[in-house]
Amino acid sequence: MRRSDVSVHVDQRRLPCVLEPALLLTNAQGPVLAMRLVAVFEPWLTRSFWQALDNSELLTGRSSLAMAPTTLTLSPTAKATTTAISPSALTRWISLRERTDESAWVLRWVGDRIAESQLRDIEDLSLFDQFESVQAELERRAEQHGLTMGAPWRGFDLHRAALDALSLSAVLDGALVLCSTSDGHEPAPVLLARQLQLTVTDVDSPEAGTSLFPTERQFLREALARAGLATLTQTLPPLAALHVCLETERPTPPPNDIRIDAEAHTPAIPNTPMDTDLDTHLFAVTPDFDPPDPWQHARIWWYRL
Repeated sequence: MRRSDVSVHVDQRRLPCVLEPALLLTNAQGPVLAMRLVAVFEPWLTRSFWQALDNSELLTGRSSLAMAPTTLTLSPTAKATTTAISPSALTRWISLRERTDESAWVLRWVGDRIAESQLRDIEDLSLFDQFESVQAELERRAEQHGLTMGAPWRGFDLHRAALDALSLSAVLDGALVLCSTSDGHEPAPVLLARQLQLTVTDVDSPEAGTSLFPTERQFLREALARAGLATLTQTLPPLAALHVCLETERPTPPPNDIRIDAEAHTPAIPNTPMDTDLDTHLFAVTPDFDPPDPWQHARIWWYRL
């Protein structure tokens, strides 16, 4: 029997899953976790993750400050302590990047530029601009709340890493974020979201009400098991998942008595007495609306695995 001349390949897009940078860089098994997740999800890496790799010399021992255990202080009453950057994980990530052809990457990410990003297809080119806009607004909100951001070349910035994860989930339509937590503490992105006065809901709290998140948690556990991660997750910190949803309000429309000429794109003067000041109407027809803050009505849901 001859081999068939027709080959059919069905490619089903998997659900996107944003991987928290700290989960991948502070654990020696971080690279293994990311690569095995490809079997069940479409893993996305954040910008700060690649910035850490670009500054690997700083993180691998030339600066004792960069390798020291770091405390992420997000509010006077909430602290989350992380372990030091794992030299083993960093070395394995660098090796993986050096020996993998750009076109062969199975992971996705948004880099500093479109050319440095690994997007799914041409339809995702607009995703880069969306991320830039959403991230800029979130960093502005962080500055307003007194959260300082370190320069990328100075080392791994936990604040920036948490912001990246929140923004990437938002532009991916509320994609799942897989992150680490610890006993008695919320994940770093959740703590940061609370400090930025975003609406955060713990799915397991009585106030959360009924939702499909318990079903998703079971699905996520089964997916990790199918990917062969049942044993590996026992060596990792406790895992958590979160979603970010942006809800923007439309700006208030102009008053009803002001009409816009659709063809000429010029204001039409309402029926008023001849002595009406025309300049007043021309000025009032185009009020200066500030662009809406995409994070003003953002919501975050999270749960422990």
